[in-house]
Amino acid sequence: MIWRLSPTIRAATFWTRDAPDWYAHNALPMTLLFKVEDVFDISGHGCVMAPEIPFNSLDVSIRVRDRIQLRTPEGDVLNTHITSIELVKPSDGSACRAAIMLPRELLKKDVPIGTEVYWVGQ
Repeated sequence: MIWRLSPTIRAATFWTRDAPDWYAHNALPMTLLFKVEDVFDISGHGCVMAPEIPFNSLDVSIRVRDRIQLRTPEGDVLNTHITSIELVKPSDGSACRAAIMLPRELLKKDVPIGTEVYWVGQ
């Protein structure tokens, strides 16, 4: 694994050559987006993650269908994608918060609080 700090993105970026699934054929850059602060299931729709940082503090633009990698505190690695992004404005006037939905096959138990979410690409 090779670490570097991108001059244009303040998040840590690294390349991996040993990631499983559809990342395995190329060395791909991955950017740490956030750690999961809260997670819940919506019946029939899938798992929703809430980042521990306000949405406007992300230095990377993320979109629906972007590929992400989830690294749980237990060391599990899950390769998936974003299915929906919702912005929530708290009533106390604080910064917008994001709610990021994952595919239906992922459940709350698969994404524990503290999971690191890495952006892998489009």
